[in-house]
Amino acid sequence: MSITAKGSAKCLERPPCKKQDYYEIHAPCDEMKLTQLINKWVEPKICRDNVPGAVSLPTSSDRIPCPPCNPGMEYSNQSMCAFCEKDHYSDGSEPCRKCPPSTAPNYGLFFKWWPEIPPGMYSRCMTLEEGGCMSNVVWQPSGDHIHTTSGQSLDAYLILSLDVPGFRTKERVINGQSAEIGTISFTFELQCSQTCVFAFMMVWECEDLSILLKILQPSTHLKMKLKQNATRKIGKFVLKSLLKRVLL
Repeated sequence: MSITAKGSAKCLERPPCKKQDYYEIHAPCDEMKLTQLINKWVEPKICRDNVPGAVSLPTSSDRIPCPPCNPGMEYSNQSMCAFCEKDHYSDGSEPCRKCPPSTAPNYGLFFKWWPEIPPGMYSRCMTLEEGGCMSNVVWQPSGDHIHTTSGQSLDAYLILSLDVPGFRTKERVINGQSAEIGTISFTFELQCSQTCVFAFMMVWECEDLSILLKILQPSTHLKMKLKQNATRKIGKFVLKSLLKRVLL
């Protein structure tokens, strides 16, 4: 059996399946807050699992406890994590509770667990090469981290974006300098089979402005102070992380 891309001059033999040709996901939590680890082939499936030397798709795991939701979230309908409503709080392992009198929640987005891609976060593949994005699975949640998938073309950018509607603190100037209104921090690691780049960007869409903050390599913890409230100025604040040719 053979395969060919559009415009190819010849057909190629379909290779034996390898570990990189499948990925692991958490099944939705059931009413007992239990889940399973399920393996799926990367689509479209090009490799062959019925030839010598090929790996087979692992079977699903036994039922295991669901990971907790992230702080400020709770399980909704026993299966998906949802944000607490206004004036409520949760550490992620308990249902949301109303704040005691004379207190207020510490509002923020805190992502510590990755059973799924959180609400307001999106992933996509971008390439100039036709057919360069071979799979619609670009970023894969894996419990305590999220990682990019393999199998895309050499020029592919694997994008993870988070929409932030704005910050509660108003912009202000102290001693002639803009004061901090928020903080962004995250830890990442690059494990690359070839040269790769990590880029972190802030995008103000209404002004069609994209500012590249850092290009970093290899692993590090990044923390940045924000001094501009996107909600007041243009209505939307988007974070984008681009990784090119990265295997995590």
